[in-house]
Amino acid sequence: MADTFNEIPLEINEEKKLVTSSDPSTDLTNLNSLYRHMSALTIPVPPPPNQIHPARSTHIQRLKDSGNAAFKASPPDYASAHKFYTIALSMALDRAPWEHHNIAREEMAIMYANRAAANLGAERWPEALADSCAVIELKKPWTKGHFRKGKALEEMGRWKEAREAYAFGLQFEPESEELKNALKELEKKEKK
Repeated sequence: MADTFNEIPLEINEEKKLVTSSDPSTDLTNLNSLYRHMSALTIPVPPPPNQIHPARSTHIQRLKDSGNAAFKASPPDYASAHKFYTIALSMALDRAPWEHHNIAREEMAIMYANRAAANLGAERWPEALADSCAVIELKKPWTKGHFRKGKALEEMGRWKEAREAYAFGLQFEPESEELKNALKELEKKEKK
């Protein structure tokens, strides 16, 4: 059975240090006890420590390496690569909220970019496009996201949008050979 919850409107009475609800069947004893204890503190509650879980980073790196090995295998195993990148992405997304967000952001950008490449290899264009867009949201100046977005759009026959994706990526790295070559190849296709 799926976990569900019912939203219950709560009101806080600061004067009485009491949490109440318009739903009479709701037992708020534990919540009121917690509220009274927290309100009695003379110092603010400290935030959790800002530590990085090294085991999680190690697992994410190992999954990425496994995905890279599957991607580079001969012949490439795009399904396995996709699976490894997805698990690594899930681990990055599940980082504790108090861990520094830049670490998770960097890990997610890399996993989305790698998964986009696996999707391109497996000819799953819409999935590659979605992953590429996620890369761009997380790390806009990184040209891999723009390149893979352009490739996915190009394969879907959306050439105008592909050209725009390549051109936008070139704004961040004007000397990117990968983007320049992709743009030239697209222009050749358009002339045919």
